[in-house]
Amino acid sequence: MCRQMLATEEQSADDPSVFGEEAHIVGRSANGPRGSEVVPDVDGYENLILLCSKHHKQIDDQVNHFTSDRLRSIKTQHEKWVKDMDLRAGPARFITDPTKPLSEKLELFTSGEGLWALIDGTLVIYPAWPRGLPEEAADAVAGFLDSVTDWTDVVGGVGVSHSAKRDAIKGLTSGILEIAQYGLIVGGRRRHCMMVGGDAEPQAILGADIEVQPFEALQMANDDAHSDST
Repeated sequence: MCRQMLATEEQSADDPSVFGEEAHIVGRSANGPRGSEVVPDVDGYENLILLCSKHHKQIDDQVNHFTSDRLRSIKTQHEKWVKDMDLRAGPARFITDPTKPLSEKLELFTSGEGLWALIDGTLVIYPAWPRGLPEEAADAVAGFLDSVTDWTDVVGGVGVSHSAKRDAIKGLTSGILEIAQYGLIVGGRRRHCMMVGGDAEPQAILGADIEVQPFEALQMANDDAHSDST
C-alpha cells in the first residue's frame, strides 16, 4: 500500500530478514476482521498480504473501507507493480517470452532457403556450436554465424528487394555447404523474445536459435528416436 521496503536481502552469513507483517485478508476467526467470509484456505497465499505495521492496524480497524475485495485488488496491483519494476530495471535487454516455450526440436537446413525463412525479420540470434573444433573448422563456423547475423541486419525485414533476399539465401547456402565439408550440420528454431528494461514498455520481438553440430549428433538422435519407437 505504501510501497515501503518490508524485507532485506540475505547476507553472506544470514538469511533474508522480513520485517513486514503478514496479515489475513479474511480473518482466521468468524469474529476477526472480515471474518464472516469463507475462504478455502485461511492461511493460504491467496488470503495473505504483507503490510507495514501501520497499515496492518489500519485495515483491521477500518474493515468497512478495507473490504476483502479491496484488499485483494490492492495486492494484485502491487504484484503487477513489482513485476513491472523488475522488467524495467537495468538497461534494455532481450529475454525469452515465458508464455511461448521453445520447441524441443531443431529444424535442419541443407540450404539457405529454409534458414532464411527462419531468420528473416528476427532481431536477435542465439548461436551455439561445438567446442574443440580444428582451427579451420572453427574459422568456417565463425564466418558462417557472422554471416547469419550480417544478413539479418542488412537484408532482413520488410521493404527489401527480392534480389537482395536471394543474395542472402545464396550466401547462407554457401556457408552451410562450407561447414558441411567439416562434418557439421546447421539446425535452428524460432525463439519468441521480449525486449525489456530501460524506460519503454516490454516489446515482443522475434529471435532464432542457430546451432551448428557434428553430423554424428544427428545420427545419434535418429538412433535414439528409432530405439524409442521400437
